[in-house]
Amino acid sequence: FFVLNFCDIFFSKRKKTHHQENIDKLTFYVISSPEKLDRIASRLYSHLVSFIRSYKDQMVILASEVMNQLLDASPPSFINLMMDDYFKMIVKLLCNDSTEYQIIASKSFRKFANINANTPILYEYFSILVTQFVRLCSTKQGDIHTILKLRIAGLAGVQALILKTKDAVTVKEKFKLSIMRGIVRLRHKLFPLFYRT
Repeated sequence: FFVLNFCDIFFSKRKKTHHQENIDKLTFYVISSPEKLDRIASRLYSHLVSFIRSYKDQMVILASEVMNQLLDASPPSFINLMMDDYFKMIVKLLCNDSTEYQIIASKSFRKFANINANTPILYEYFSILVTQFVRLCSTKQGDIHTILKLRIAGLAGVQALILKTKDAVTVKEKFKLSIMRGIVRLRHKLFPLFYRT
């Protein structure tokens, strides 16, 4: 079912409202068959990568929105099945040169950070997330408005990292250290650079 549903979401020539109808069908399917969430998320990530390579910006945005809606709809006890592909998506978007992708990644991760405490954290991705968000905080990419948007996105990402790890008793020390080093770098970089281009 979900394979056909993907075709309806991404390859239908009908209006955007039809996309949302099919996304709703997919989220309902996830709720009724959560054990298939890993396969769905994996296929969705593959589509996103393909769209990025093909420079299909609107499809990339749509794929990221579908992933976000799946994250919201997934039963808490099964959400760990999609975490690997979700984090891969965030990293893929952050490491892209597209300003829009980077901002989308920051907004999505901020939303993820506010999910209940039972949401799993994949610490193997946190080091690169710290690096990428701190990089955005001191970026000089684009005009003054773009720079401000990216720096705000970077700061939001760092805040999300702190929010997601502050109460986690199982946080590994090396990742705590990685995050704190990033925050120290941010403290030195952010304030002299935030309003300067």
